[in-house]
Amino acid sequence: SVGAQWNMFGWGDATGLMTSTTNSDYAPSVTTIGESICGNASYDIARKQLGGSWRLPSGASFWDTNSGELYTLKGILSLNGGNFKCTYTISDGNSGSSSITNTITFPAMGIRNGTDVTGRGSYDFCWSGAAGGADGGAYCLNFDSSSSYWNSKERYYGQSVQPVSE
Repeated sequence: SVGAQWNMFGWGDATGLMTSTTNSDYAPSVTTIGESICGNASYDIARKQLGGSWRLPSGASFWDTNSGELYTLKGILSLNGGNFKCTYTISDGNSGSSSITNTITFPAMGIRNGTDVTGRGSYDFCWSGAAGGADGGAYCLNFDSSSSYWNSKERYYGQSVQPVSE
């Protein structure tokens, strides 16, 4: 039933069940742009629901080129069978040593406004753990078949999350 279970969550709703379209209902004590809820079980759905060291990915401002884990995926996503796929390689930093290639898949979930869902299979919005924007929103990565971009959306929008672990 509506509000009983979602796969798109309002920013700062650790229950995952809220459908309010009032921005101030979501993490109301987090007000500073760039302030993070990563790992805060009161607001971080990944930490609250998965426990352990799981959390939302970090993210910061529009113009900072070192804006955290989610921001670094901007520009390297590709649409693959209705999902967005990101493959990247991490080196351990030592000359001539090993590297790890990892692939993250983001389902094209669309977006939820209250109980109305649009865009499934066409685009996705994925929350970071950082508050942002003069609108009292939060930072997220938006992507579709032709582009990806860093944005700030109102907190009440239901968006996907991509938990990370320490």
